[in-house]
Amino acid sequence: MSLPHFILGALADQPMTGYDLNKSFQMSINHFWSTDQSQIYRSLQRLKDEGFVRDKQVIQHESPNKKVYRITAAGTRELRRWLETPLDVQDAPVREGWLGQLFFGSHVEPSRTAEVMERYLREVEDTIDGLLSIRMGLSNGSGDVSSDRRSTLRLAALEYGIAIRRAGAEWLRQLIETLKAERV
Repeated sequence: MSLPHFILGALADQPMTGYDLNKSFQMSINHFWSTDQSQIYRSLQRLKDEGFVRDKQVIQHESPNKKVYRITAAGTRELRRWLETPLDVQDAPVREGWLGQLFFGSHVEPSRTAEVMERYLREVEDTIDGLLSIRMGLSNGSGDVSSDRRSTLRLAALEYGIAIRRAGAEWLRQLIETLKAERV
């Protein structure tokens, strides 16, 4: 149930619309949890049905009306329960389509698999660059990141994403060399 808990965490920071949640997630957690607008709205409805969030219709004259969601006391309790409960590895399924391409890659020429892995490596490197830009944006201009607890923990999640992708990129480079050397 991670996405609903991510939504509760974001709403604990401030009330938001579903649209605002999606934009916020794209800029903050997308490096470790991807979602889309429809998943967010379905989760918001479930959270509302469970009493963890409530919404308020905001009338707008120049734009369509919008619903602003805020966390309830029950939602805060649920968020804290989740934050204090260690997750099992099984609670974090790995969904890496490119690993499926590698796993079944023996059905094509090694050079074709190498090409696919090279394209994926470029995407990983672009992602690393994006994460480094986010990290730079968190700095206060001097290169130092804010020292408050919230910033420290969010930076730690970002640093994990950078480290994992850097390790993955290095592993991919070695794999590509092996595939290119293969004569099978």
